[in-house]
Amino acid sequence: LLKMPVLTVASFNILAQNKIRRKQFHYAAQDTLRWKHRRDLLGRVIRELEADVLCLQEVDQWTHYFESFLSRECDYDGRYELRHRDGQWMGWRRDLFE
Repeated sequence: LLKMPVLTVASFNILAQNKIRRKQFHYAAQDTLRWKHRRDLLGRVIRELEADVLCLQEVDQWTHYFESFLSRECDYDGRYELRHRDGQWMGWRRDLFE
């Protein structure tokens, strides 16, 4: 039986911090909406997934966090596009794609 290679793809709308309105998320605990808490959680999930291709929407912390994190800590190359006040990013594992 021929074994096919597997390609994993993940996509997240990470909810730009500048779009969070307390009234919209009244059910959420206050600290869960803070960037530091969300950043740590997102980082852990992205690392654990080890997706070959990763897409992120509503990215507003690009230069402050994601650019370095995705490139240095997760070994992704990719393209970021700013749209209005946040952006989108599509990346791929550096070791799989040249």
